[in-house]
Amino acid sequence: MYKFIVTVVLAVVIVFGNGMTIIAGKLCPRLFRVTTNHLMLSLTISDLCVGLVTLYKVVAFFEPSLNDYKNVCILKQVCSCGAFLTSLFNVMAIAVDRYIAIYYPFEYPRYMTKSVIKVVVMANWCTAFFISSMPIYWNRYQSTDKCEFVLL
Repeated sequence: MYKFIVTVVLAVVIVFGNGMTIIAGKLCPRLFRVTTNHLMLSLTISDLCVGLVTLYKVVAFFEPSLNDYKNVCILKQVCSCGAFLTSLFNVMAIAVDRYIAIYYPFEYPRYMTKSVIKVVVMANWCTAFFISSMPIYWNRYQSTDKCEFVLL
């Protein structure tokens, strides 16, 4: 029971915190003059998706009939994996961005332009959802199985 309560509280805090960060970014467009903040916004959106997926998993825990349908089960796994991978890729992109900024401070503005950051963000999202969408095309779902990613 404690695990459930902690999960719900954590998911609500994740959704609320990231939602407020997105709102702050929209209300103060000066924040996006710095290219790193575009990566931070992408990370915030992916973390918001993680929180929403976590809330859906809590709902599915209490309503097991949601897991009885193949498409719903696969979609849950695709969204979950996609959100987590996107978050991971965004953290890695921020780490590389900071590495370049520290080790090549004079060349950094030339290397990390807004167009490069936009390409990196799009590549992160597209790659994550390409990888996570594999169960849609290639799965071993049986209606008698539990809806688990390992079984897909």
